[in-house]
Amino acid sequence: MTDHASPADLSDASLGVADWRRPVTQLALGLAVALLGSALVCAVAANWPALSVWARLAGAQAIVVLCVLAALALGRRDGADPPRPAQVAALVLAGIALGALLALIGQTYQTGADTWQLFAWWAVLLVPWGLAGGAAPWMLCLLVGNVALMFGLAELTPLAWMTVFDTPLGGMVTGACNLIALAVWEIMVMRGATRAKWGVRVLAALTLASLSFSVMISPLRLDLLHVVFVWLLISLSFWFYRVRTDRVVLAMVAAAFMAVSLRWAGDWLFDGMDGLVALPIMAGLILTEAWLVTRLLLAGRDKTPARTEAAPPPSVATDGSPPWYVQVLLAGAAWLAAVMLLVTTAFLHGLDDPRDLLWPGLLLAFAGAGAARLARLPVFPRQLAVAVSLAGLGMANVAIMESATADVKAWAMCFGLAAALYAVGAERVLRLLAGVTMGIALVGGTLAAHGHADIFLQILFSPAGDVFQTSLMPTTLLAWGAVIAFLATQAGPAARQRWTPLAWAWALVAQVGVWFAGGVPLTGWLALWSLYTPAALAMAATVLLPVFCMAWASAPGQLRQASDAAPPGHGWRLGACAGVLALALLWMPSPGVAFALSWLLLGQALRRPLLTGLGVLGGLAYLLRYYYQLQVPLLDKSLWLALAGGVALVLYVIAAWATKAAQRRAAGAAPAQQTLPARSPAWRLAVITLGLAAALGVANTSVWRNERILAQGQVLRLALAPVDPRSLMQGDYMALNFEVADQLRQLRPPGAPADAPVVEVPADGYLVLRHDEQGVARLQRVQGGPQPRAQDEIALRYRKRAGQVHIVTNAYFFAEGQAERYEAARFGEFRVNDGGTGLLLRLLDAEGKPL
Repeated sequence: MTDHASPADLSDASLGVADWRRPVTQLALGLAVALLGSALVCAVAANWPALSVWARLAGAQAIVVLCVLAALALGRRDGADPPRPAQVAALVLAGIALGALLALIGQTYQTGADTWQLFAWWAVLLVPWGLAGGAAPWMLCLLVGNVALMFGLAELTPLAWMTVFDTPLGGMVTGACNLIALAVWEIMVMRGATRAKWGVRVLAALTLASLSFSVMISPLRLDLLHVVFVWLLISLSFWFYRVRTDRVVLAMVAAAFMAVSLRWAGDWLFDGMDGLVALPIMAGLILTEAWLVTRLLLAGRDKTPARTEAAPPPSVATDGSPPWYVQVLLAGAAWLAAVMLLVTTAFLHGLDDPRDLLWPGLLLAFAGAGAARLARLPVFPRQLAVAVSLAGLGMANVAIMESATADVKAWAMCFGLAAALYAVGAERVLRLLAGVTMGIALVGGTLAAHGHADIFLQILFSPAGDVFQTSLMPTTLLAWGAVIAFLATQAGPAARQRWTPLAWAWALVAQVGVWFAGGVPLTGWLALWSLYTPAALAMAATVLLPVFCMAWASAPGQLRQASDAAPPGHGWRLGACAGVLALALLWMPSPGVAFALSWLLLGQALRRPLLTGLGVLGGLAYLLRYYYQLQVPLLDKSLWLALAGGVALVLYVIAAWATKAAQRRAAGAAPAQQTLPARSPAWRLAVITLGLAAALGVANTSVWRNERILAQGQVLRLALAPVDPRSLMQGDYMALNFEVADQLRQLRPPGAPADAPVVEVPADGYLVLRHDEQGVARLQRVQGGPQPRAQDEIALRYRKRAGQVHIVTNAYFFAEGQAERYEAARFGEFRVNDGGTGLLLRLLDAEGKPL
């Protein structure tokens, strides 16, 4: 396993090549992969009937082959060890296209919505490309494997996949698998095979989250799970503190211990004393743990050997504040303690009239904020003061919401109170949470102002575009405010201390709030303007936000790291801004992606990795949300995403060409050196080719096997009762429930009375069926194999998991927008081979006519 992030060329530093092109190139490449991959998923899920089955299958395989051929060509032309980002991007896109191909096969042959099988095969086939491509393809493989594991474990429970951790077994299995992957990745980091330490952090988060959740829902007793969990925390703490220091992982370990310890302490305290006494004790416990963890994380931090790279630019100069992971822990602890103190105060005061909490809340809020400003106050009392201040803010907000005569007025008062507390408080944690309160109040006030307006209903149901919710207006204001606040932090340490919490708070609220907002395509903007001008202006402001960030980031001195690097020319700046504008216009139906792009550009310009991470996570999360916005047809989504991905790809090509041109100009004065072109190692190219052969082999073998069943199988008709959800990766479908499955669940011995005990059938077996006079198959018996059976009988394989009987398929996929056509379905027509394997061919109405 190798790292996909290639090191900076030594020639760049020695020849003075401008580094401002590099982040733009990387951003454009990442955006192109994410958008084109999302377009493929939406295109497959649309199940477009205009294309024949063979055209769709051939097209999907052609895309996989083209991506792999691009990776091979890049490896032969300018390959390196580790591979270049372009080659890695081609492999990642090939991996996404492979998942789309497998989903298309399941959709075409109606093999069911058993998502875990799709993701399991996908993860297995990604392994060769992970071996050859480095960190990014490996992480894609591991994440897909985690999804397969969650869906597979869901078969152990009768509920939906979100309840996979209802039993500790699910979390233990998931945590153990991720722990093994974490150990392997850490070994590769220690041996120098990869520099992608972010992979260790992602896998550590998955491991600790799985095991912590299992421990928290398990009974409180000293069993193997609790012992293993404590041993794991101790081992990870020792390793990442003594062997290879990673304070981010240590902060995750601390957060996991704090969460589980609250569960342990809560069980013990609530069993032995009154809740009003237990809650303050738990608040003190969480604050004490946060204080101790902070001291441990900061201990020896200043003694860490200086890094050999150049000093950070002034935009990230330290101002004496603790690192971000410490601030996150302190903020979480303060919020939990504030909630506990708020509940305790409310019950002690009485809930007959919440309006009486206003003055006590104001007193606690500003008294706590004032105490936290004391310079000589130790860390623990300061955190306690922050918790008291936040509890007071919550009490005052509850009283305001109860006493105000108008909803808008109440939200305005909450905003003003949080703003006053932000101005008075000096602690970053207090300011951060006060800023979050301000953002929530702004969104809530805007929604309240439009909650009963007729024009809002016109926007909701207008044909101008998809559902446009009023939350886009305040979230756009918050996003612009966050950008301006981030830029204001450049004025110096005092400005950084003053504006950084507000910038982060509003950026977080904006990225979350935009989930509840929709957009309109460019063609529908004028119609939206005629319906409601403020909404159209909000859309325009959303489009201009990433353009403004690009213009500022590409200004002379912003994206330049080398002192002798040439600043970007006006032509390049205008071209970059025009490209971002084109992307933003194409993303008008999905404003959350425009927000994410703004954070990406700003994070690169300000050298803020966390802000860049917010852009990455926010963009990926919103793309998933965009997939499930049913108001926008999947084909339209695929088209807009493909166009945007194409624009991003063009931007990457231009930026990469500009970078190489600058390198060639800078190298003109340097002595000529005879160098051989770099080539990827032969084993990497061979493994990539092997992975392509395996993927195409599995896909085409599945197609051949299914076509053979359809051509040679016996006809079988089963009665069914469908419903209509949407599948992950495969599109719209009807969930099928067969009558024979109900009969199997209630099977009794022949001739037994209706109240006789139900026969427990094997988990895997065969249904022996015979058609009646109407041509509908009826259950005759259950047996362990397809034989013996009579001439007029058909054996059909089944499996039973967690009380659910699976017969052939649990879903019928159809093109988007055709749900009404299949509402009349009453029967399913199958083809079954001699071995009992069947495929669903089509659905029939009550008269047996194909739909």
